[in-house]
Amino acid sequence: PGFVQSINSVLQEAHDTSKRRSNIPELISPALEKELLELSQLLTPFHTLTMELQSDSITSSLVILGIITLYKKVAGINCTTDYMKALKSSLCLTITERFGAQEQFHYSGRGARKNLLRVFDNEAYILATILHPHWKLTPFEIPLPEPYQLNKYLPSIKAVKELLVREYEKEKGITTVRCENLEPSHKVSRLDFLSTFIPDQNEVGSQINDDVNEVEEYLKEKRIGRTDDPLDYYRGLETIGKFPIICRLARKYLSFPATSSSMERVFSITGSFNRARRASLATSMMEKFILYRENRKDVLGI
Repeated sequence: PGFVQSINSVLQEAHDTSKRRSNIPELISPALEKELLELSQLLTPFHTLTMELQSDSITSSLVILGIITLYKKVAGINCTTDYMKALKSSLCLTITERFGAQEQFHYSGRGARKNLLRVFDNEAYILATILHPHWKLTPFEIPLPEPYQLNKYLPSIKAVKELLVREYEKEKGITTVRCENLEPSHKVSRLDFLSTFIPDQNEVGSQINDDVNEVEEYLKEKRIGRTDDPLDYYRGLETIGKFPIICRLARKYLSFPATSSSMERVFSITGSFNRARRASLATSMMEKFILYRENRKDVLGI
């Protein structure tokens, strides 16, 4: 309201002082102000999700939960005018079509087809979501009673678990082959003969225990707090040798970014450093500048 009052004050002053009043926009009426407020409420979730996905933290695990949250936020807005109700329905159906549907809705047969991302069929996004210790299976348990059909494309809990188990078995097989191909790190002396097949104390925790189902144990564990760092969580697991295969999967699927924004920012920052008056700086020095800035930006308050 204060923002609209400020705009109206400027417009009113222009109407009172200007000779060409026909070129000055009319004041914002209460009805238009209400529509602007509803429009802002509809579009704010898009802005919020965009900023979340462009952050420098783990973002691959935010895609599926972000789309679901965006869909429910927009669908939950209480619109009063017919135009805003139609816009809300259009936005929700567009979210469903763009990120969930396998085929474009109401394609006329003319022109280019829309680029449908099919986020809920993307195994990498599904695995990243499960392997994020904040979420695990909870995004796939969120009820979607809204009438815009997104619930038709959300994978079932059973399918999600089966995908994680398949990936777990694949990674376990790769790890087993890798361990079998490793050469002994030291020669066995006569004194070590009887200890040849006895693992060292620090190796016991890191070995794969076939009797324990890591997937079930991981999913049963309590989710970490919203403010806790997932990287610290997995770093702690690796230290004690717990869930070794799950940790390897997390390293793989939580490492890729949801967007290229963070990398594009680095290029922009590098360009601002390497201007014409600094073009004599060596490439290695530029690299050191960027690495220092990225590693110290929290301390520097950048």
